[in-house]
Amino acid sequence: MFYDSDEAPTDPRRRSALTGRAVEAHSSEYFAVSAVGGALASAVPYALLTPLELIKTNIQVHPNHFHSLLPSWYAIKDGVAELGFRGGVRSLTAGLGATLAGYTLHGGLQFGLYEVFRYRYAQMLGEDNWLQHKSRVWMAAAASAETVATLALCPFETTRARLQAQPQFARGLFDGLPKLIATDGFAGLYVGLGPLLLRQLPLTVARLTTFESMIESLYKVMPREPEDLSGREKVAVMFWAGGIVGALAAVLSQPADTLFSLIANDVCRCC
Repeated sequence: MFYDSDEAPTDPRRRSALTGRAVEAHSSEYFAVSAVGGALASAVPYALLTPLELIKTNIQVHPNHFHSLLPSWYAIKDGVAELGFRGGVRSLTAGLGATLAGYTLHGGLQFGLYEVFRYRYAQMLGEDNWLQHKSRVWMAAAASAETVATLALCPFETTRARLQAQPQFARGLFDGLPKLIATDGFAGLYVGLGPLLLRQLPLTVARLTTFESMIESLYKVMPREPEDLSGREKVAVMFWAGGIVGALAAVLSQPADTLFSLIANDVCRCC
């Protein structure tokens, strides 16, 4: 992950905020590091939050059985026979494999391609013009990258939602994904693509565009210039900007997320 978002697209070097090592901007290594960083930044948090995602999905799909966080947590942990939950800690980790695989791929494509598209679109505008239209460049790059990343994510998210709301469907990703294809065909992997795009596109465009703007705003109020800050200080700036933007994005994406969970579990077929 890199800093100094207002650098011109032809700047020859950028420095990693995590390692401090200079990497040639927009080189193959630069895009690869962005993709790896994005994969890790997406997969690890989503994997750790699997129990909460499980509870959220079941509140969305089974509102008659689950109403709020803690009662739902204990109910699933203790077992809900009519829904197929056998109880135990394992019940709270349903969908972990699909989440880990899906968001590793999604994060790598989202952040890696965002850097690629941002660079290419800036090149198309030219160095003198892109700074005047950088918000539009960020939005276009985020939307382009997220479209590709969502197409890769959808089969894993559909499997994850099915495993979490219908635990009797399969044991995990490796038998759940083939079973989903066998029962619903390859088209079944993308049955919730419309709501997923509706969830992911506004979320990513708002998150990445606002994140870039937030970074710039935070740098302006810092007592020192960005180039004089240490790698840890820049990571702290990125952390605070990411937290603020993440909270906003979560609110924006919630309605479409609920619709996706319902469609992925055949509760409705409106999209």
